[in-house]
Amino acid sequence: MTSVRAAKESLLRDAGFTYNFDRLIYLNRARRKAFSIEWLEDHSEQELRESIAAPNGSDKWQIFFNEKPSDNVLREFLAEVG
Repeated sequence: MTSVRAAKESLLRDAGFTYNFDRLIYLNRARRKAFSIEWLEDHSEQELRESIAAPNGSDKWQIFFNEKPSDNVLREFLAEVG
């Protein structure tokens, strides 16, 4: 694991995110945010910090993926996380 990836994972853990092995994402139910592994690999540590810190002004999940997931995948994810 690279030090950049380790730093990003540390940021997520410190902010209360947990890793979901089935979905390959980090999620935080309280903040209603999810980050895919691909998004983390393609964005800087600073972008991650800003995305974590940005308030979620709605009751909808903020999902940070490189490509929008299919409607079916999104429905399954939302059903799983509530």
